[in-house]
Amino acid sequence: MNVSDNINDDDNDSQPFEVFYDSHCPLCKSEIEMIRRKDKKNQMMLTDISAEDFDASSTGKTLDELMREIHGRYADGTMVIGVEVFREIYGRLGFGFLVKPTRWPIIRWPMDLAYRVFAGIRYRAALKRFNSGSCELPFMAFPESKLSNADLSHKDSVAAPRLKSPVSS
Repeated sequence: MNVSDNINDDDNDSQPFEVFYDSHCPLCKSEIEMIRRKDKKNQMMLTDISAEDFDASSTGKTLDELMREIHGRYADGTMVIGVEVFREIYGRLGFGFLVKPTRWPIIRWPMDLAYRVFAGIRYRAALKRFNSGSCELPFMAFPESKLSNADLSHKDSVAAPRLKSPVSS
């Protein structure tokens, strides 16, 4: 199904839009807190992909894919990625007048490109936090990680070891 088809779908519009975010990312966490404050009509379902009980397989994506750029899901199960997620969020929060111009080709292309650059930087920062041991994600989440099963075997004995954040309880 085409993403633009979902934008005008009354069923999708009347159901919460699920946003997948990384609460270990300071910028993401700040943005999600602002969305929570603005979402007076409970139009968003905010899902923390770094939560210990999060199962990426329910999305049809890997945790690594979800970490590389923001994803959202309509009520009918259709996934959207990148800037389109923000367009949906801010359109639902009443900023449609600002969102509409971002769909114009002359603006859409640079915005999408800028987001992809930002997402790459954010992913590398998440990978850096992971490699420094300052986030709690399954080590398999980051294929580019410097860590391996052997590195973590002394830290955890569960099937899917998680790095423990020095600031977590």
